[in-house]
Amino acid sequence: MQSAYITDATVDGIFWPNLRMKLMDQWTRIIQNFDQYASPLRPSQEDVSLYKAQLKPDDRVLLLGITSELIPLATVLVDHNPKLIEQLQSPQAVLGDWSDLPFQSEFDAVIGDGVLTVFQGTLVHFFEQVRKVLRKGGSMTLRLYISPETKEDYEDVLRTKKKTGFHAFKWRVAQVLANPYIRVKDLYNAVLPVWDHPTLQFYQDSDLVYYFPKLSELPAYDQIQFPSSYDLAERCPVVTWRNYIQTT
Repeated sequence: MQSAYITDATVDGIFWPNLRMKLMDQWTRIIQNFDQYASPLRPSQEDVSLYKAQLKPDDRVLLLGITSELIPLATVLVDHNPKLIEQLQSPQAVLGDWSDLPFQSEFDAVIGDGVLTVFQGTLVHFFEQVRKVLRKGGSMTLRLYISPETKEDYEDVLRTKKKTGFHAFKWRVAQVLANPYIRVKDLYNAVLPVWDHPTLQFYQDSDLVYYFPKLSELPAYDQIQFPSSYDLAERCPVVTWRNYIQTT
C-alpha cells in the first residue's frame, strides 16, 4: 500500500489556520471518549514521574494541551479548543493557539504530551513559539512518538496485530507509512481493513497531518528518558531541551 504523503515543501500550505476547526472537532470527540484510550496514547504514571524529574518545585510551567495526567504539574495550560477549555472550568486554562502562543518570557518550563505529532505546523515554528514563552534558562520536556531509525516492513507491522494493543498497533502503522508526515485519513484507511477499533472512527475523513520523526531528525536535546511500562514505550521517550532553546 502507498500513502498520499505530503512533503516538507507543502506543510505550511496545508496547516494553520485552514485546518484549525477540523483539528478542534477531532480532538473534542477524542477527549470526550478518552476513557477508551490507554498508553501509548496517554502518558503512564511512569511517564509523569519522568516529567517531574525535569521540573523544579518553584517552576512556572506551561502545559500545551489538556492532558489530564500532566495538569497537576502545570501552572497554566493552553489549548485552542474553547469547548474543552470551558469543560475544564479551571483558572489555569487559557484559550490559545500553539502556533501563536499568547505569552512572552513568562515560564520556566514548557511540557506537553505527543504535541509534536499533532502540531499543525513546522518544527521550526514550534520551537520558535516555545522560545518566545520561556524565561532565560528555561526548558521544554515532551513525550514524543518517534519512528525507528530503520524503516520496518509494512507487512511485518500488520502481523503485529496479534501481539500488541490497538493503539500501539495503530502508531506502528502510522510510523511505517510516515515520511515523516502522514495524513490521518491515510492512517484510517490503512488500519480499518485490519482492525476496526471503536476509536478509529474519529480519524475517518480527517484532513489533519501527524508527524512521526526519527530521533536523529530532531534538534539536539539535553536529556532523554525511555519508559518501559507499556507497548511501544521504546518509541515514546520523554525528551528535554535546554541548550538548543537558549542558543538558537
